[in-house]
Amino acid sequence: MEKQHNAARLIELFKYLWNTTDREHYTTIVTIQHHLRELGFKPDRKTLTNDIEMLNSIGFFDIEHDRSIQNRYYVTRRYFQEADVRMLCDAVRSAHFISPETAKAFIATLETFVGPSAREDLRSP
Repeated sequence: MEKQHNAARLIELFKYLWNTTDREHYTTIVTIQHHLRELGFKPDRKTLTNDIEMLNSIGFFDIEHDRSIQNRYYVTRRYFQEADVRMLCDAVRSAHFISPETAKAFIATLETFVGPSAREDLRSP
């Protein structure tokens, strides 16, 4: 049961960092703890630091740890570059054979491949 709980915590941590952080939008351990507590987890600071190090060691994406003002964490490397996703969104918008509803849904899916600040840019044509 403990392994399942740890795995679930890691997945929720990954999802939170992926969906809410980038170079312009960082988070802190306290904010992460608050989010995970809302989901029923009770991680301490050291556990979260170890979890972040474990996620980084996988090499699938990078979580930057900025110690300049306070301990900030954010995702730096993603599947696609913002320019690549912008190009795909533009292609979907200009494709006459794709209905506006389908295009909007597809663009919403593409937005998940970039950080929060880039998502705002992709929504405008």
